[in-house]
Amino acid sequence: MSFNVAEAESIGLQILQSIRDYGDSLNAGREVPEDALSILTACKELQALVTSPADWVFQMSTAHYRSIAVCLLLDWNLLGILAKAGGELSLGRLGDILGVSKPMLRCTMRECVSQKIIGEPLPEVYQLNKNSQFLLDPEMSAIAHHYADVGLRAGAYIPDYIARTKGSLLDSPHTTSFQAAFGNHSFYDFHRNVDQTRGARFDTFMESCPRSELIESFFPFNNLGPGSVVVDVGGGRGHHSIRLATEYPQLSLVVQDCEIKMPPTQSVAEEAVLERVKWQQHDYFNEQHVIGADVYLLSNILMDQTPA
Repeated sequence: MSFNVAEAESIGLQILQSIRDYGDSLNAGREVPEDALSILTACKELQALVTSPADWVFQMSTAHYRSIAVCLLLDWNLLGILAKAGGELSLGRLGDILGVSKPMLRCTMRECVSQKIIGEPLPEVYQLNKNSQFLLDPEMSAIAHHYADVGLRAGAYIPDYIARTKGSLLDSPHTTSFQAAFGNHSFYDFHRNVDQTRGARFDTFMESCPRSELIESFFPFNNLGPGSVVVDVGGGRGHHSIRLATEYPQLSLVVQDCEIKMPPTQSVAEEAVLERVKWQQHDYFNEQHVIGADVYLLSNILMDQTPA
């Protein structure tokens, strides 16, 4: 394989400059995502340049190994075990605690170490690092676990689904890749009524969504006047509404869902916020109870009620 030294050196210089820019931004108290992205993009270009086509293609083709390893890591609660043990354990000790095959555990840990999810300071001694510490957060763990488990399994059926539909997006009811993987259930029926373990995990996943501000990106809630009413249809435990009530004290919010599931009050400050948030049992397919509200949020309903 021929190697373009000049191109590699050029990318290397670009990486160095991007690192300097990133460091300058952080030292100035600014966090600029574009600076980090430029480092990662340049490193990816260098990796592609020095990797043989065979290795590059096979790395892409076996990317599902990563999801499998993360799923096993979380299925076994391996990170919790490491944390309880002070952050570090040997392969043998982990195998004894988990009661699983050491060769199987070794393969899993090798992939996790390779992907920087777990540290390996000594051969077959594993420790938590910043990435695995991140996964000790129950909400972040639920997101990763859902994608590595449900996402991987449903994703495996996407090529078959596309072949069956001849690459078309169908408006009529049809068997989705998710249904092919998990039986003839809709996504939400499966998580709500069939698999309680995955359902609870998905609930935790959804509870993490209010950490982002995606709702504000498509509606200017700050333009609503005092006393404005927002109805969150299908709002579950009301995590989006609680955050909106916290950020926009002029708003009153009504959370509607088939079942009333209020979150526990965690602080006096939240107690004050909850005075402006009310829960109401309501089926989307029945007549709306709240008439003339300023905003009706239907994001969860539109996601649940797909044509399939």
